[in-house]
Amino acid sequence: MIVTISRQPGCQGEAIAKKLAEEKGYAYLDKKILKEKLVERQIPELLFDRYDEKKPGYLSRFSEKTEHYFNHMKMVILNFASKGDCVLVGRGTQILFAGIQGVVKVRLTAPRQVRINRLATDHGISDKEAEKMERRIYNERKGFYRTFFNEDPESSEMYDLVINNRYLDADAVVSIISSLIDVKNGMDCSLNDLVIKQKVIDEILYKRKIPVYNLNVEVVKGDVFLGGSVHVKENIILSRDAVLALPGVTGVHTEKIVVPRINTYGK
Repeated sequence: MIVTISRQPGCQGEAIAKKLAEEKGYAYLDKKILKEKLVERQIPELLFDRYDEKKPGYLSRFSEKTEHYFNHMKMVILNFASKGDCVLVGRGTQILFAGIQGVVKVRLTAPRQVRINRLATDHGISDKEAEKMERRIYNERKGFYRTFFNEDPESSEMYDLVINNRYLDADAVVSIISSLIDVKNGMDCSLNDLVIKQKVIDEILYKRKIPVYNLNVEVVKGDVFLGGSVHVKENIILSRDAVLALPGVTGVHTEKIVVPRINTYGK
C-alpha cells in the first residue's frame, strides 16, 4: 500500500505522516532521506535546497539542471515506493501515482488562521512571522506544482480523501486514513509500468542523451510506446535499442516517433 499525504502549511502533515507510518509499519520517505538519495544520484545539495517544493526562478525553469533534478526526484520516489508499503509526503506524489487504484491519496487542510497559529506555536515565532511563513510556503509549493506538474494542489479531484483537521489531533487523522487504507487494501498497486516509464525517460534523455524532442512514453504491461520527433532516423534505432536493454521491457514501438520532412519546394 502506498499513501501520499499532501498538506497545506500548518496542517502538521509531516508529523501525521510519520505517525501513520509508525502505526502501520510502513516505510516513510521524509525530506532527509530524499535529500540523501538524491545526493547519491549526484544531485548537489544546493539544487535540492533550491528546488525542493519550491518554484524555480524564471530562467531556471528552462535549464537542464532543473530537468535533471525533477527526473531524479521522480526516480528516487518511484524506487522507494516500489519496495513496499510506504507513506510519502508532498512533492507531487499524488499526481505521480494518479491512476493507480491501490494508492491512497490524502489532502490535509484547515482554516488559514488555525494554520498560522499552529506554525507560530510549532516554530516559537510571532503570529506576524507565522503569517509570512505560511504565505511563503504556500506560494512556493503552489509554484512547484505549477512548474513541474502543471497542476493545482488545491484541486480536490486528485485526492481520495480531504481532511479538515481544524478540530482533529494526529491520532484522529491517522485513524481516518487507516480506515481508507483498509477499504483500498487489495486493490491493484503495481508500479511496474510507471517505474519502466520513468527509466525509459531517464535512459533516453539523460543517460544516453539521445535527442528525441517532445518525448512521450506510454507503458502497458512492459510494452513501451514511444512518441516524439528526431532529426535523423538513426536516433529512432538508438532509442529502441536503449529501451530494449532495460529490465522488464517486453517490447518497443517507435511508430509515433517522426522525422520532420525537409521542405524542398521549388527544387
